[in-house]
Amino acid sequence: MFLAVPPRSADMDRRWRRRLARLPAFSLVVGFAGVAAAHPRRVVRESVALDGDTLRVGDATYDLAGRDVVVLGGGKAAGELAAALEAVLGDRLRGGAVVTDEPVETGRVDVLPGDHPVPSETGVESTREVLAAADEAGGGVLVLAVVAGGGSALLAAPAGVSLADLRATNEALLESGAPIADVNAVRKHLSAVKGG
Repeated sequence: MFLAVPPRSADMDRRWRRRLARLPAFSLVVGFAGVAAAHPRRVVRESVALDGDTLRVGDATYDLAGRDVVVLGGGKAAGELAAALEAVLGDRLRGGAVVTDEPVETGRVDVLPGDHPVPSETGVESTREVLAAADEAGGGVLVLAVVAGGGSALLAAPAGVSLADLRATNEALLESGAPIADVNAVRKHLSAVKGG
């Protein structure tokens, strides 16, 4: 299962609210509705449901009878997504781990620190915990992968380069003004978790 949510932060909300406040009234209402519609908890609430042993995610269904469920992933909204999934799954959720730079309180999923937009040693350590949790999941476990905006920096697992080289490459890419798709095309070749 894969949930994608637009990047979101408190700073982003303030910037958008200032921009929206300068628009005519109708545009203002539509703009605020758009921001609210993209909130991770709302996306999960509208897309994920549990009925007995059946988990519905969008149009897909999963039989949870006798299965453990874990949440793994990263991104700026990953903590919010994990908390929202906990609310839906309750005791059915065994645990999990997500990396974010926006801490959220959860009861079952470890919300681990990372840094954005330039990866850090903290993010590398947190990503190791996510990867270890993925290795421990085993074949009978349903893994709900949450990947939100910022995940490419927050899920830091340098491959073939040092963290210092990864940071320098990342900073050069960001300073170049390259489109994010191009930045991520390079990042995935320097990572043990990106690009599949």
